[in-house]
Parts: sequence; structure tokens; C-alpha cells
Amino acid sequence: MTNNNSLIKEGDVIALIESTAKHDEVLTLSNQLDTAITLMRKGHDSNVARIFNQNFQNLGEMQPLYESFSMKLQVFVDYKNNNFFKNKIRALNSDVAYQDSLRRTLLRRQELLLKDFKLAEEKFQIHKQLLDRGVISKAEFRSQNSEYLSKQSIIPEMDASLLSNSNYQREKAEEIATLRHEESQQSLIFYQVLQSLKSAVDEWKKAYVIVSPISGITYINGKIQENQYLKEGSIIGYINPKEGVEYIELNLSQTNLGKVVIGLDVQLRIDAFPYQEYGFLEGNINYVSNIATDSGFIATVKLKNGLKTSNNVALPYKVGLSGQAIVITKNMRLLERIYYKTVKTSSVSK
Repeated sequence: MTNNNSLIKEGDVIALIESTAKHDEVLTLSNQLDTAITLMRKGHDSNVARIFNQNFQNLGEMQPLYESFSMKLQVFVDYKNNNFFKNKIRALNSDVAYQDSLRRTLLRRQELLLKDFKLAEEKFQIHKQLLDRGVISKAEFRSQNSEYLSKQSIIPEMDASLLSNSNYQREKAEEIATLRHEESQQSLIFYQVLQSLKSAVDEWKKAYVIVSPISGITYINGKIQENQYLKEGSIIGYINPKEGVEYIELNLSQTNLGKVVIGLDVQLRIDAFPYQEYGFLEGNINYVSNIATDSGFIATVKLKNGLKTSNNVALPYKVGLSGQAIVITKNMRLLERIYYKTVKTSSVSK
């Protein structure tokens, strides 16, 4: 439990409620989860593993969830920190680069073959003319025709090689795209795992850790002792905001409630500081509830000068101050006012 008159910041731990889990382990895990989530949001996935450098054994009802998280963390680390995806993608890119080089070689060879084939075709046409004129024999022509057909047959083979090369490169590009997608999915899946465990830890903290909603100075109930049993709803103390009180809470009865609207001026006379001597606080209605509570309707007053009165006296903040609120209606002629007996200060800071 935080000591009395301690200066605390918003979010600081004030007190711990008994649990089957060790509070320090849960709070440490909570900090680790927050850090890991921040890193992943910034794209620093590879730095996540170093955050979880402890093995927690005393997380109470959250222990099974944590064990499941640890296994998923190991899978994530194997993929990220051991460069599973990067190594496979690097190997595939190297293969694609080789195939691209091979394709350029095939294209150059194809160009030469086409030129050679064109020459063979021209030579074939010449020999055909010579055969028709009876200059060469049929045997000589068949020999030339065989050479021509041989060169012609190489063209489809080269086309097939180029097509095969293109298909291979396309398949490898698809494999690379698939790996990159799987890598991003691993990050997304693990991010969801982080958020799931964080939600469980946050719920546990709501049940077993009391934190300060604002910055200020603590006023702890002196009757509370360590290991003491407390009923739900028990008040263990208050926090006096460092920057002073800016709002006052009113409990309104139904009498003349219809005349109370946002913006009306209010005079607040605090019982502990008689207004004849100290003056009164001034403010404006800035909220009126639509639903009644056990003590009436709730309204809040925004103070014009904090706890400084009309007599320029700065009232010291005290927990649970009460007094009388005088709401001055818009249609008042002389002193048409609505009096409300119950007033209490609210610990809402600026």
C-alpha cells in the first residue's frame, strides 16, 4: 500500500489485492507486453524476442494462457529471428537471378539460330532452283534439304526452352510472394496473441491492482492495515490533485430541477469555511445528469477560480467538503435563486 501523503503520478500502483498470482510477475509481464506491442506497431518485429527474457511461473489463473503464449512466441522467434523466411526468399531470388541470366543466353542463342536458319533457307531455295534446272543431282538436293530441316527443327526447341524458363521464373515469383504473405501473417497472428494475453492481464489488474486515476498526493485511510479484509466498495483513501480542484459535484433534488440548465452561474458556500468570513466559490453548471441516483440528480460545476473565493481567499483542499450551492436562474429579477444543500468537491484535475 502506498504511504500517506505520497506524491504519485497517474497510473501509479496505490495498493494490491490478494491473488493467487504474484503481483510483481504479472506487472512485469504487463510491461513486457506493452513494449512488445509498441515494437510491432512500429514494424520492429525482430526485436520482440529480447523483451520476453523471463519465464513466469506464478501467474495464477493466467498461467495456462501464458504457457500457450510462450509456445507461440517460440514459433514466432523461429520464423523471425532465425531468418526462416528471409533465407528461403534469398535462395529463391538467387535462383530467379540465375534463370534470368539463362534466359538472356537463350535469347542470344535464338537470335543466332534464326540468322543461321535464314541462311539455310536461302541456300535451300538456291539448291531447289539448281535442281529444277538440272544443275545438281537429286542426291545433292536431298542432302541440302536434310540440313535445312535440321536447322528448322531447332527453332521450336528453342521456343520451348524459353517458355519453360518463363514458367519457372513465374512459379518462383509466386513462391516468393507466398512466403512474404506467410511472413506478414505470422506477424499478424502473433500480434493477436499479444493482444489476447494483454486483455487477460488488464482484466486481472482491474481486479487485483488499484492504480491512481490522476496525479496528486495520497490521503490513505489510517485504519487500513496490510492483509486486512475489505468489502467491495470500501473507501481506502483519496487523491488530492496537484493542480487543484476545478470541478464541484452537486446532488440536486427534484425541486425546481427544470430550471437548472448548463451555463447557469452558481455560488458555492462551503460549510467548513463560513462564507461571511471566507467568501464563496463561483462557477457555472457544465453538466446535469438525466438519470436520478439514490441521492438525487448529479450535476457538476466548473469553478471559475479554483478554490479561490470571492474574498480572494484560497481554500485548502479537504476530502469530502460539503456545503450549499446557490444556482442563479436566468430569469431572476431580484434574488430568485435555487438552494441546494448538498455539495461535495470532486477530485477531477485540470
